[in-house]
Amino acid sequence: MIVDSRESELIIKLNHLKKYVGGFDFSVQLLDLADAVIGKKQIERKAGRDFELSEFDGRMEQLQRFIETILEGIGSGILIIENFQCAKQTKNFMYTNLAILTHSQIQLILTDSMDSTAYYLMMLEKCRNMKDLIIRKKKKKGDPFKLSLEIIPGIGPKSIVKTEAKFSNFPEMYSFLSKTKNEDLTNLEKKIKNFYMCQN
Repeated sequence: MIVDSRESELIIKLNHLKKYVGGFDFSVQLLDLADAVIGKKQIERKAGRDFELSEFDGRMEQLQRFIETILEGIGSGILIIENFQCAKQTKNFMYTNLAILTHSQIQLILTDSMDSTAYYLMMLEKCRNMKDLIIRKKKKKGDPFKLSLEIIPGIGPKSIVKTEAKFSNFPEMYSFLSKTKNEDLTNLEKKIKNFYMCQN
């Protein structure tokens, strides 16, 4: 993830999440188009009040440039609207919303605060990292059950051998984990369950 250097408050919140939650990283640089970039996704963030002020300070024109650039084929975009509460914002919001919904390249996300936006970006980056890891593991030749264990963070060779000794395949393991209460699972089984149950 790359964050625009002018987004100082967002950078502070992401640094807080990086320190206390972890599992992701980001860099800061001056971006021409978006407020953040994750993979091929260009992400623009607007506070709800921006839609109230946009008629006067040109912010809607800036947003329109973001939309048009995405549609010209630069990739895909995400527009995040924060704190959308004021009724005066409705007209500008509806025009923008309708323009976005007619194009599959742009996804619209509503959050209740910048804290929620930072958390959403963190999870988006984590999902991208996990997807890349799964793709790399799938390219390796080997037993599918073993590969399904290797992609879980914090599970090493000894844990994999122990799991393979108890379960003959992934469906058997998944069925056991889904039916068994957490208090009846070992720490290793809890780790596997938390990983896969959260993915589904």
